[in-house]
Amino acid sequence: MSWQTYVDEHLLCDLSNGSRLSSAAIYGHDGTPWAYSDSFPQACSLEVPSIWSFKESLALSFEERKDLEE
Repeated sequence: MSWQTYVDEHLLCDLSNGSRLSSAAIYGHDGTPWAYSDSFPQACSLEVPSIWSFKESLALSFEERKDLEE
C-alpha cells in the first residue's frame, strides 16, 4: 500500500462524534511530503522540522514528568 492510499482510505475517515476528517498528510522528518489530501494546506519545508522539534520536546517533558512520579 502506498502512503497516498493510506491517507485516502484510512486517514480521511468518519470520527466517533459523527464528523469526518477532511484533510490529512504524511510528512518525513525532513519536511518532505510523502502523501496528502487535496484539501491539506501546503506546508513550507521549514515548518515540518519545527513541528517535529516541538513534538520531541513534549515527549521529553512527558518522560521527565514520568521519572519524577517514580
